[in-house]
Amino acid sequence: MLECPSVIQKVSSWLKRLRPAPMRWLVPVETPYRERAWDKSIVRKRSVHLPLHGAGTRSKERESMLRFLEQIHGELSGEVIDLGAGRSHLKRLQHRMPDVKRVIAHDVVAYEGVDLVCDLSDLSSRLPPGSLDAATCFEVLEHLEDPAAALREIFAVLKPGGSLYLTTPFQYPIHGWKLSDGRLDYWRFTEHGLRKLLSPYCDDIRIQYSGQRREEPISYCVACVKRPAAGAVTAP
Repeated sequence: MLECPSVIQKVSSWLKRLRPAPMRWLVPVETPYRERAWDKSIVRKRSVHLPLHGAGTRSKERESMLRFLEQIHGELSGEVIDLGAGRSHLKRLQHRMPDVKRVIAHDVVAYEGVDLVCDLSDLSSRLPPGSLDAATCFEVLEHLEDPAAALREIFAVLKPGGSLYLTTPFQYPIHGWKLSDGRLDYWRFTEHGLRKLLSPYCDDIRIQYSGQRREEPISYCVACVKRPAAGAVTAP
């Protein structure tokens, strides 16, 4: 005779092994491995009532980007450009950013609500040098043929002391070639590669990752500050 409780216990034990471990969201890469706990101050229960994230259909990479946006939107002020904005999540949050005077939505495609349509390589010819207080660049860097040249353009239009916030996937399928504008997928960056690209312009570079382990990140979220001009005197 079949012992049902025993079979149920075995099946239940087997199913528990298949259950994925909880996602660790936006952990600083400098955090020692043994101290990397699931940050409950950042991770909130999935809910359709949250303003930007929580929908069950979102990818882990997109989920970490939206959580990063909610994390940093309070730091933004003045004139801000949202690079590769699409339909601009940043503009959706503008009512929660009283210190932001204007959000300029940029893209290579003239989506509804986009203010500036141009290639990133032409950015400094379309905007005054050193005119912006901050820039966001979410899920764009991997689609650029020359990311180093694009970053040079971005920092050209940022004020000294201005901030750049960017996200880019690491473990993510090749994507983008089916879009109408033919946006291809060229690159994946490690934390070391991101620092190498940003170090000519920034001393203060903060990198977080989402994923189970630092060695197996889903994506990176970066906040960095453009260094003052040579010879500039900073306030104490």
